[in-house]
Amino acid sequence: MRKLAALAFLACVLAASGCHPGNTRIPGFSYAESTYPTKPGTRWVFRQTHYQEGKLIGTWEEETKLERVDGDLLTYGVRTKMGNQTATSRFFLVKRKDALYYQSETQPVQEGSAHSVEDALLLLKFPLIPDQHWTYQHPTEGEASRTVMDEETITVPAGTYKTVRIEEKRDSGLGSSWFAPDVGMVRFESERYKKELLEFAAGK
Repeated sequence: MRKLAALAFLACVLAASGCHPGNTRIPGFSYAESTYPTKPGTRWVFRQTHYQEGKLIGTWEEETKLERVDGDLLTYGVRTKMGNQTATSRFFLVKRKDALYYQSETQPVQEGSAHSVEDALLLLKFPLIPDQHWTYQHPTEGEASRTVMDEETITVPAGTYKTVRIEEKRDSGLGSSWFAPDVGMVRFESERYKKELLEFAAGK
């Protein structure tokens, strides 16, 4: 028995991804408030890069600001700047004890303390556990899925963060998002897009 346990441990060491006991929670990712700040005025600045067939198409900056908190509904304003052109938009996050949902500006959002998530995208499911998997309906690509991978320490222009990587599978291909506790997403990468955090300032 001891020999088998030792061999199992060795297999974990040799596997780059490591082994996880069943239902092992990743520290710092137990519920929505531990992942995304909920204080109005919190601000993120990202740099986005678009590629097509390996060629650079364009680069732009995106400033996102938490404008309002209404019960479980978080309203964000987005200002995108590409060259001399500027565009504004808005999106929403609906936080539940065990999940975080994304709603675009074009989706109806009901006012009040309990907002509908019927048509929302399931962004994160808490607590985050390695190999946890869920599916959702992407607004333009049909059924898609997300899988919790593992903890990773990464460096982006805004600094170095201990994160968890979420792998996303859509019809258009694979992508990965890295989330840091009390900050939110700090990096996204796919074959066609790259998004990195340049600046972060918590609200007061």
